[in-house]
Amino acid sequence: MLRLAVATNAETYERMQAPLADRGIEADAIETAERSIRVAAAAGGDSSQNRAGQFGEAFDVGFVFPPRLAEGGVADALLDVPWVNDRECILRSRGKGETLAWLSRAGLPTPETVVVSNPVDESVLKDVLTTWIWSTTTGRPAISRFSSRSFCPTRGISG
Repeated sequence: MLRLAVATNAETYERMQAPLADRGIEADAIETAERSIRVAAAAGGDSSQNRAGQFGEAFDVGFVFPPRLAEGGVADALLDVPWVNDRECILRSRGKGETLAWLSRAGLPTPETVVVSNPVDESVLKDVLTTWIWSTTTGRPAISRFSSRSFCPTRGISG
C-alpha cells in the first residue's frame, strides 16, 4: 500500500482519508508545526539514526509541502520523499504579486495591481491608497491584502 504524508490542515486530511483508502493509498497526518523536531544527533549520539521516524512510519510521497517553510524544510530533509505540491509550488502560491506579474508578462488578462514592499515612506503609502483604494474602472472598492511583508492592492476586479 502506498503511504502518503499529509501536512495540510485536519479538515483536508479527514476529507481525503476514505477516498484514498478506497484506492489503496494510506494517508497519515504529519505534524510539523507547534512541536519540536530532532534534526541532528546529540554529541556522541548515533548519527545514523533515522529521524524521519518522528513523523511516523516511512512514507512514499508527501501531499502539499508543509505550510511553515522552516519546519517544512526540516520535514522534507528527514522524510526524503517527493511532494505532490513541493516547496516551489508553495512559494509560488504565496507570491500573488509575482504570479500576477508573470501572467501579465505572458499576455493574460490580469487586474491592475501594485505591490508595495514594507517599509515605505508614509507619502508612498498615501499615494497608493488614494490612487488604488477605489477602482475608477468599476466604481467598486479595490481588493487589498495587508501583511507584515507586503501590501498588494488590486483594482479593476469585476464581479
